[in-house]
Amino acid sequence: MLSEALPATPPSPIRFVLVGALLLAAPACFAQNSFNRWVPPTPASASEPTTVRRGSVALKAKAREEEKAKSVAERREKDSLQLASGQSVTLRRGLGQRLRQTSYSKEDAGFYDFTWEHLQYPPTALRAGLTGQVMVRLEVGPDGDVTNTVITSDDIHQSGKPEKGASATAGREAMRSNAQKLLYGLRFEPAPSTTQEEVPVRYVMQ
Repeated sequence: MLSEALPATPPSPIRFVLVGALLLAAPACFAQNSFNRWVPPTPASASEPTTVRRGSVALKAKAREEEKAKSVAERREKDSLQLASGQSVTLRRGLGQRLRQTSYSKEDAGFYDFTWEHLQYPPTALRAGLTGQVMVRLEVGPDGDVTNTVITSDDIHQSGKPEKGASATAGREAMRSNAQKLLYGLRFEPAPSTTQEEVPVRYVMQ
């Protein structure tokens, strides 16, 4: 029969051909597999950029602190010169609004210090026994100087026994006029334009 006629194993030349084909195909398959395999890139080290960023932030923070300290020193020197010349310390704008809302800061204490130190009680008002408060609206120029004052209201009343011949009208007018003159000595921080402040001047008998 035909099956009996075929040899059980291929002849030696045929075996050599098959083995050679397999050996040639193996490197090709390996190369193909290597070519198709995706290898993720190695991430760059983030330590160096992070260190640089932290160093930059630290330098900026230090520069801000130095600028702030310089500004405070310059302001204190300027305030000392202003006090010596009869002007108030530099006040923040919005003073009138903060006083109305009783939300003023420690910086606003300079307003009270100035008025307490420089306010002169008019003798005519003292003789008339007058005390009270005068509300004054200020116009503050861009450079911080008070350029105009307008009395908006007053609450002046007699709280002591007047001297003989004392004029309450003259005393009231003196208190109003004195309040306006006093507030020209206020000094505010610079601003791009003119602003307004409404502040009180209080007369209290000791």
